[in-house]
Amino acid sequence: MAQCSVMNIDRFWHIIESARSSAATASGTLFDEALVDLLTGCPPQEILEYAERAHGP
Repeated sequence: MAQCSVMNIDRFWHIIESARSSAATASGTLFDEALVDLLTGCPPQEILEYAERAHGP
């Protein structure tokens, strides 16, 4: 069975801060929209690791 590694905490918070920054600078963009836009550019494994870190097992 394949094991999913958990994303590094620094990378996790970097993604959150980048989304916050994007939402703050783009008028009318909500944080969750900015976060989705950012995550869609990530590899699938990284998206899964982000979800694991954000929501737990």
